[in-house]
Amino acid sequence: MIAKPAQSQFAEYQLHYASLVHGDPMELLQDQADTLNDIVSNATDEQLDYAYAEGKWTLKQSLMHLLDAERIFAYRALSISRGDTQVLTGYDHNQYVDDNTVDHITKEQLLVQINVVRAATIVLYDVMTTEQLSRVSQVSDYHNSAAAILYVIAGHCEHHIKLFKEKYNC
Repeated sequence: MIAKPAQSQFAEYQLHYASLVHGDPMELLQDQADTLNDIVSNATDEQLDYAYAEGKWTLKQSLMHLLDAERIFAYRALSISRGDTQVLTGYDHNQYVDDNTVDHITKEQLLVQINVVRAATIVLYDVMTTEQLSRVSQVSDYHNSAAAILYVIAGHCEHHIKLFKEKYNC
């Protein structure tokens, strides 16, 4: 099991996500993939296009946000684990959603995206050594370790799964 890193290896906003991870984060990643597959498989087109309030994202937009974030976080983990010392940039998650038209994305494409992105994250972490996991680098105005990012990925997904169940009735 990959142990939860010290708080100093997380941005302030990431501590909430890390707190949502209980037990083995790698097992949680697989469980979450199964949960996301169930949510999408059982959702109607109307549910995928549903936003629970004015100005909120649709379920499909939220799922694509989750995938975009995981891709970005995994890239950061790869860079940090390989000893890259460049300062990694932040990103505006709202802009990513606003600039990503999702109307054309089918349920089947969502399922492929979920499974491919999550599998890539799992295999990336499967081969990281303890030394690579413990490496720390600057991301925007904070520091992350590769291990901390694993907890952010899993916790961010937990956060959204809870929202999917509570706000989107999935």
